[in-house]
Amino acid sequence: MCAHYLLTWNQDRYPFKELKKRIKTVEKQGFCEDSWSCGVTKNIQTGDRVFLLKQGKEPRGIVGSGVVTRGSMKTPIGIGRERAKKL
Repeated sequence: MCAHYLLTWNQDRYPFKELKKRIKTVEKQGFCEDSWSCGVTKNIQTGDRVFLLKQGKEPRGIVGSGVVTRGSMKTPIGIGRERAKKL
């Protein structure tokens, strides 16, 4: 049995520069792969379900869902998404 997690995103604090690109990928192939911070949660496993909740400015709400393809991994605290990819 898989677990379910709610991941959050506030565009005011964390601009998602690749959002339009990700939307086009989903429209073209039905899915896209990306990484997302899960905060202090270390229990996320392959096969778990995740839901992305947009907070902050309207429109707000659940804007995406998916299945975890790789469990949580540790990255240095406070680094951006682009820097994490280069490590």
